Amino acid sequence: EQKIYSFDLDKGGKIVGKVKSDVPINVFVVSGYGLRLLESGKEFNYEDGEERIKRIKINFETYRGGTWYVIIENQDSDEAEVDVYLQQK
Repeated sequence: EQKIYSFDLDKGGKIVGKVKSDVPINVFVVSGYGLRLLESGKEFNYEDGEERIKRIKINFETYRGGTWYVIIENQDSDEAEVDVYLQQK
């Protein structure tokens, strides 16, 4: 299961906030290219984030303008209760 949040940012814009879950989840910050690779099942690089975590603080500053995505992914067999607090600055 996945949830994707999109942010249209200028160069130097930020995505800040936190994500917490009751089961381990993956949280990735990716470009549009990274999202396309992920959706096609290919290997991708993420700019910020972590795998198999229950909480994370995000403070990502863009190095170029465009649309950036925060992907929250639960690969566990248990359903996740996830609290998301994200904003752009």
